[in-house]
Amino acid sequence: MCLLLSLLLSVPAGGEARPDPGEPAPVFVDNTVASGCSDAGTGTQATPYCTIRAALAVARPGLTIRVRGRFAEHVTIDRSGAPGQPITLRGVAGPDGATPRLAGPNAGLTISGVHDVEVDDLQVDMPATGSAGLDLHDSIRLTMRRIRVAQQPQTGYPELGAAAVFLRAVTDSELLELSVRVHTKSMIVMVGQTSRTHVTTFSRKSAGGLGGSLMIVGDDNTVTGVAAGVAGLPNSTQPCADLRATARQDLILQLLRGDCLL
Repeated sequence: MCLLLSLLLSVPAGGEARPDPGEPAPVFVDNTVASGCSDAGTGTQATPYCTIRAALAVARPGLTIRVRGRFAEHVTIDRSGAPGQPITLRGVAGPDGATPRLAGPNAGLTISGVHDVEVDDLQVDMPATGSAGLDLHDSIRLTMRRIRVAQQPQTGYPELGAAAVFLRAVTDSELLELSVRVHTKSMIVMVGQTSRTHVTTFSRKSAGGLGGSLMIVGDDNTVTGVAAGVAGLPNSTQPCADLRATARQDLILQLLRGDCLL
């Protein structure tokens, strides 16, 4: 009888279970014109933070940070979630439909020394500092969805020395629907004890002649869903074999002019 009464009290009159009181309410970051944002606030939807940095300062397991706007900042995630309760950074399209973007000379996203972190729906411009656009290292159970690494148009598309995406000592992680549109020799580099990490990657040539190689070093790392373009025929594609590296086989793939179509 007591158990039944307890269950009935846990369900409100509308019939829907109440939210888990242990689950943090979402935090909002929105620096679009009409948002009224403030880094001195608490990150509510009515008064969101202006910078992603301010929201990450209060991040804890299970927290979702909803991001909208264009940010002239380098974002570093150095806090961990928990199994089943990741810290999530999730992009939300702006009023014009634009994907949230990390831009400017210090752009880029670094995830360092953490576990159980998720990042979704974000464009990351390559920084002018010579470092990777997406730099992941010494981390476990990362999930990245629909991240686009791009070159800033004002740079005139010079060939960059840094890898667009660099992973070192990253395990049990996924980068899903990753788009790389950067003129660099190394599109994706996976080294330094990176293992059991899966990437579904697509990239394409642009007016800047984007291209490069994939370097996969480690145990049971995979890159799938790649389609290589035919030289001289920018609108044609042919499928590449899915790539898998094992402890006995490291792979370096030079794509044919780097032409992979999204």
